[in-house]
Amino acid sequence: MNHLDLTSLPWTLSRADALADSIPAVVPGCVHTALLRAGRIEDPFAVGAEERLNWIGLAEWTYETEFVADASLLAQEHIELFADNLDTLVTLTLNGQEIGRADNQFREWCWDVRAFLQPGVNRLALRFESADRYLEQRSAEPVLRDGIDVRPLLQKRAWIRKMQCAWGWDWGVSLPSCGPLGELRLEGWSQNRLRSVQVRQRHRPGAVELSLDPELANPDGTGELRATLGFAGETVAVFEAHEGIVPTPRLWWPNGLGEQPLYDLRVELLGADGSVLDVWTRRIGLRTVRLLTEPDAVGRSFEFEVNGHRFYAKGTNWIPLAPFVTSRDDRRPTLVAAREANMNMVRVWGGGLYEATSFYDSCDELGLLVWQDFMFACSNYPTFDQTLLASIRAEAEDQVRRLRHHASLAVWCGNNENDARQADTWGRTEHAVFGSRKLKMSWRDYDALYNRLLPEAVRR
Repeated sequence: MNHLDLTSLPWTLSRADALADSIPAVVPGCVHTALLRAGRIEDPFAVGAEERLNWIGLAEWTYETEFVADASLLAQEHIELFADNLDTLVTLTLNGQEIGRADNQFREWCWDVRAFLQPGVNRLALRFESADRYLEQRSAEPVLRDGIDVRPLLQKRAWIRKMQCAWGWDWGVSLPSCGPLGELRLEGWSQNRLRSVQVRQRHRPGAVELSLDPELANPDGTGELRATLGFAGETVAVFEAHEGIVPTPRLWWPNGLGEQPLYDLRVELLGADGSVLDVWTRRIGLRTVRLLTEPDAVGRSFEFEVNGHRFYAKGTNWIPLAPFVTSRDDRRPTLVAAREANMNMVRVWGGGLYEATSFYDSCDELGLLVWQDFMFACSNYPTFDQTLLASIRAEAEDQVRRLRHHASLAVWCGNNENDARQADTWGRTEHAVFGSRKLKMSWRDYDALYNRLLPEAVRR
């Protein structure tokens, strides 16, 4: 494996659809923070700034950088560009040639760029289109469902897989931005590599049995696994045929119920000659989590159970800490405050973002269970659009695969408050309490996403 972190390089930002000079930019980052840092715009949170800065969201922007591809990287059979949290409509070019496009902020993107690289200096450019202009176009196209044009029943933001609160909420400003907000790196490899490893736990008295299910880049290629589990610097389990047993396990507990011991899992992929082709490491906690919905005196219960112990969930609703995602390391102080306030659960709200891996790492360490929404909130969604549905399916698989090993992950939830918007057919109905006109989505189209696609992704 050969790795090159592209976020640490010097970047420039320029307006792609107008003659303008470039300014320095930081990655991860977005257009608004780069313009503010360069003194090109006023404080976005000043009174009236939302309207005055509206032009930013209507423009196209280009991030550019240069890097050197050395001989060791170019010697690899495959060289892939990995990116996550690309916000949102972007075309990527390497040395002037298009290598890929992205249209979903919540996907993990990967392109093989081996054929586009050259010895020495290479130039990478990311051109971001205007999400606002895209939404104007999409929402102008007639869409018939149940015999009516459903465009007036869909908020514009529902047509794009981007942080939904970017266009404002009852607590936030409308300042849709764009930019590379997450990881961006080159990875070179030969023969084979580990894409991911699924870790399954089976708890029995006095022991936990672990099984590993690797996902290989080349399922038919070379590769044998060698895996160990460690704790406090000592090996506690050696895997044979993808199976390992942890005797006298130290169980992971939510805050207030016990400690949060984390084990170090190391999985190596070996070549035919015994050399290490790739390494996959994670910190895992040994625990069981169940959501109990059992018949009771008033209907059905709704209660969490960890390691066979039922407990009272105490927590908070987690929204993005700021409109602009500029750092992946600023979450921990707020999570520490949640722990110190005796919380044991945080709910990641569906109108924001799937949080950075460091967020879930902190929750693992602090004993904060995570109720994880999929990113759908307070809107009808065009689930009849098969292209969008395919993008959502890939998004769900990416995020479930990324987060499934975390001890803190307690439950996946389909959406925020969208159940209340359903009816037999698309249309408008009077709200019995507030007397307002409610925009309704058919159960048929609701079912396609929330009761079929997302649960199937989680089960797989």
